[in-house]
Amino acid sequence: MPKKFPKIFTVIFLTLIILQTGAFVFFTLFHTPAKADAKWTNPTDNFFFTPFSTPEECPDDPTKTCVPWIGEYIGGIYNYAIGIVGILAAVVLMFGGVIWLTAGGSPERVKEAKAWIGASISGLVLMLCSYMILYQINPDLIKLNPLKIKSVAKKEIAVVGCGWQKVTYVNTAGGNFLEECSKYNLVKADSESKCKEQKPANEVTGIGGGGVGAGVATGYSYSCCCDSEIGATWSFDPGIEKQTGDASASLNSLLACMKQKLPAGAGRISSISDSNYIGSPSSCYFSGDACKSLNPPCVHSCTSCHYGRGKDDNKSYAVDFGDEENKALIVTAATECGGKPLDEGNHIHVSASECPNL
Repeated sequence: MPKKFPKIFTVIFLTLIILQTGAFVFFTLFHTPAKADAKWTNPTDNFFFTPFSTPEECPDDPTKTCVPWIGEYIGGIYNYAIGIVGILAAVVLMFGGVIWLTAGGSPERVKEAKAWIGASISGLVLMLCSYMILYQINPDLIKLNPLKIKSVAKKEIAVVGCGWQKVTYVNTAGGNFLEECSKYNLVKADSESKCKEQKPANEVTGIGGGGVGAGVATGYSYSCCCDSEIGATWSFDPGIEKQTGDASASLNSLLACMKQKLPAGAGRISSISDSNYIGSPSSCYFSGDACKSLNPPCVHSCTSCHYGRGKDDNKSYAVDFGDEENKALIVTAATECGGKPLDEGNHIHVSASECPNL
């Protein structure tokens, strides 16, 4: 029995160390993105007399939610376990003392008592020193940092770029009514050719008979709608229309002004942000050439206005035009609208005046 008992202490203390180390790895390395509109609830108000904190916006990163109660839960278990071990060590110490007092001079009983007392004292010392030992190895091992979960904004949108949006229609003797793209926060394309896929067939849901509803037909049709004014009015190189959502307000204004000054067919957009980082162009904004080391690498220079103004606003302030044959027209229109044009050889780069770089 005395020989087995120290092993029990060893198992208990190793378990506590593993618990601390595992908590450190989990809360430091695994930051899981949250679902949109997620609702946080705590399992209970407290655990082992440890109050739980409510999840809130992380002070060092507003894009993430800090969930502290999981670490507090593990901390409560740890503190409770330390208390149990302390009580257990005291009981074992007293038990060893009782054996010694009742040994009656028997060497075997005294030896057994010493084994019990030694096990309890060594376990108690290890328990009290565990905090200091872990701190010396790595201070982070004794920290139960809150779990940082990236917030994901819910975005309601029917199409990306340009596509066929299902809309309702009503045909009457007095005329036809068709829902506008604007009802779906979209912009009607200036040409149905912007929707590359074949237009779906209309769906008839009802045809009026006699009486008041005679001759009235209702159903669904499809309109070519785009997710931005840029997508609705400009032409693009293949796949570039997906970048229109990255355009900043100042770039949208610049392009709207240029569109009025350019003749029909002039101005083919070859880039707005970066096809590898749609929705997060600021991820590529670095000093030097650090953005070229990302996987995948960024296509523009790391301080380009395509990646913002050096701020994490994830908006582009520049556009590239691939139709070099219209260079003079594009440069003139950009200059008159307050833009900063630059001929880069195989395309014309135009940045908004709001961006300090090019």
